Amino acid sequence: MLNAAVQYMLDHPVDEKASATFKAFDFHRVIDNSLIDRLVKEGYFEKLFGPGIKAEEDRKAKSAYR
Repeated sequence: MLNAAVQYMLDHPVDEKASATFKAFDFHRVIDNSLIDRLVKEGYFEKLFGPGIKAEEDRKAKSAYR
């Protein structure tokens, strides 16, 4: 999941109660990018889409929620 998506949820809550809940919640408990990281490391996406995907992998890795 991208960091920007999590930040948007925190910045634009539906209501004040949701805002307090989101700010207190530890999103690291439910967002796990390790599977995607493993697929990248094993070359899965390069095999599927070709070597041109490497730049996108690098770009998305920088903006992933960690």
